[in-house]
Amino acid sequence: KKKAAKKSPAKKKKAPAKKKATPKTPANADHPLIDRGEVGSRYVDEEKGGVGIDGVMQLCEDLEIQPEDKVMLALSYHMLDKSEDPTMGEFSASEWTEGLSKIFLGTKDYMLRVSDLKSKLPTLRAQMEPPAPEFKRIYLFAFMFMKESGQKGLDAENAIETWKLFGGSAPFTGTLFADWIKFVEGKSEKAKGFRITKDTWSLFWNFLEAMQDDL
Repeated sequence: KKKAAKKSPAKKKKAPAKKKATPKTPANADHPLIDRGEVGSRYVDEEKGGVGIDGVMQLCEDLEIQPEDKVMLALSYHMLDKSEDPTMGEFSASEWTEGLSKIFLGTKDYMLRVSDLKSKLPTLRAQMEPPAPEFKRIYLFAFMFMKESGQKGLDAENAIETWKLFGGSAPFTGTLFADWIKFVEGKSEKAKGFRITKDTWSLFWNFLEAMQDDL
């Protein structure tokens, strides 16, 4: 008898190789703030070349702080203190790179990351308290930083919120400071468009300081 020919096993077709999915960058990854002397791609505004409000909001998220955290005022001071009319939430490319480098004592290491800036947050917070020499400088800078571009005065609402950032630290303590806030609130309710002038802003510090010395 003829032996039945053995059937060769059917060759299984190979399944097409699956494309590897590009892993998503985790939100808390250590992104570069400055990359080879340029603004980090995560924060840069491609049209303007600097950093806009979206980039600043992203920075706050990566630093795990709120945008209204007073440490952002200290950070902005180091980046914009030479600007005659700074705009809140906007940094040119040079303001970003030179300002951050200055915080790191003029380092020439042009690969600064989120973790580097996080390590400096306690230092920046300390500058928002007396007796840090930067404290008064940041206060005076805050007027220009918080007011609307092109306006000579700071609207009362923004002035009050900014004063509150300094509240609790001398000379912004006690009933005198609280009474002043109430006075400005009442004044702004009666007179729409009420603004604080630059002179009032700077003299208010001197006034509180003098009154505390007399108490």
